[in-house]
Amino acid sequence: MSLPRTPEAASPPEVSATADSTTCSTAASTEASARSRLGRLVARAASDASVAGEGCARSGRRTSRRARSSSDLPRRCSLNVAIRTTIRSGRRATGDGRRATGDGRGVAEVVAVARVRRRVVVASTAGIFVESLDWTMYGLLAPYFAGQIFPGDDAVTKVLGAYAVFAAGFVARPIGSFVMGRITDTRGRRTGLLVSVTLIAVGAAVIAAAPTYAVAGPWAAVVVVAARVLQGIAMGGEVATAATYVVEVAPAERRHRYGAFAYSGDALGTLGGTVVLAVLLGVLGPDAVRAGGWRIAFVVAALCGLLALWIRRGVPESAVFERARAAGTEPAWPLLRAHAGRMVLTFMLTIGSTMGVYFGSVYLPEFAGHTGYYTEQQATSQHTVALVCLLLAMIASGFLADRFGPLPLIRAGFTAAAVLVVPLMLGVAAGVLPYAVAAPLFTTCVGLQLGVTPVAGARLFPVPVRAVGLGVPAGAAIALFGGTFLFVAEWLISTGALRLVPVYAAAGLAVSAVGSWLVSERLLYPVDTAVGTRAAEPVDPAAVAPTRPGGLP
Repeated sequence: MSLPRTPEAASPPEVSATADSTTCSTAASTEASARSRLGRLVARAASDASVAGEGCARSGRRTSRRARSSSDLPRRCSLNVAIRTTIRSGRRATGDGRRATGDGRGVAEVVAVARVRRRVVVASTAGIFVESLDWTMYGLLAPYFAGQIFPGDDAVTKVLGAYAVFAAGFVARPIGSFVMGRITDTRGRRTGLLVSVTLIAVGAAVIAAAPTYAVAGPWAAVVVVAARVLQGIAMGGEVATAATYVVEVAPAERRHRYGAFAYSGDALGTLGGTVVLAVLLGVLGPDAVRAGGWRIAFVVAALCGLLALWIRRGVPESAVFERARAAGTEPAWPLLRAHAGRMVLTFMLTIGSTMGVYFGSVYLPEFAGHTGYYTEQQATSQHTVALVCLLLAMIASGFLADRFGPLPLIRAGFTAAAVLVVPLMLGVAAGVLPYAVAAPLFTTCVGLQLGVTPVAGARLFPVPVRAVGLGVPAGAAIALFGGTFLFVAEWLISTGALRLVPVYAAAGLAVSAVGSWLVSERLLYPVDTAVGTRAAEPVDPAAVAPTRPGGLP
């Protein structure tokens, strides 16, 4: 039922007519000014192109008669290109593209916003890259430093000890997911990004400087465990914080490609860890790496962490978070209880994602080495192609998700990976299927969902609990299934059950495939939803001042 209009609210006919006239004249003036500016730009481009064409013609006369006869061609080509380029930039500058004048913003402001958004993508990617680099290098280097750090009577026992510590870092992830998630949801997305990458860099530096068992005895392992727990706390909040930040800052029509580029840092970090190990083995040799060369890899990880920290210092706070904080938020615990079902779905989606990543990007070379058909070095050298396929699949999935939505990509990726992992890996184990074929196929299936699942998962929760709601179940799944995957796989192989490793991975991927079909579009919140705030509708953006210069609108 519509309310009747009060006499005071109604506008007299003459006032309305005057307003319409003023609006039309203003619009006409704006359009005329825009067309005039565009005309001047085109004329200037034509003049510049003419000068360039005459220069080309003079150069042609000095070279040959044939160049003289075609001297007009450079001029015409240069003129056409310049005019087309200028028209496009003129449209953007004058408002034909509705960017500069359509919403009242100038060219400088549009350029500034684009620059900040690019920095947002780089900052999110940098942190995820450092996380993946550090954890990948630990998994790959464990067989090399286990003999120096961990006690044991044989090499297998020491390697199992190193992998147990690898799993211990994951155990800290659920705790970190809650702690870092609450920091991100209460103090700000930017604060969460800075704290997480700082702790990751500190942990890498501690491992690089850890004493050996011969010097410190059992305390050597204690130092490494402490560093891994510190990193686990930081990394427990890294994925959820980055996903929350990207989903709130990215433009709606490019949200998933922004997220895909950011989470491509995971594949880049894995690729970087593989490259670092290959370089160390090629330059120093396996014996020198075992004797202490492995420390160089963790120094590289610490330096990359410091670089990521410097990049993240320059990003603004999320405007969506600022509006929610200005409106006032509801208590977290009731909101989390109300979204318990969505947290279960997040847990299911993360099981297959983390198992697929650690099997496909970290453990596959070692799995191939155990088959007897490849050495680990041969598999590692061929594994680069698989990592590149993982990266390309992640980026492609972001563009496809912006076009068709994220759910078809998530469902297709999980389902294909669950169905194909067993036949592909059993083919490698039997020597029937080349590793260079099986590994890229599997990582491509994993990459189809990996680039878009975190961004879609962030939309399962409202703004006040977005980071903790996504982070806690994801951290728990990563701790239970991702962190223990290397240990379980190594144990299965030590008992002679090599072929059960892909079966174990397929079971986790199947759980995520089922979870992906349980998620529907109606469960995904709008990015700026007012659910969980004390406002019935989103707060006016003009009422919220940016926390830093250049804050995104």
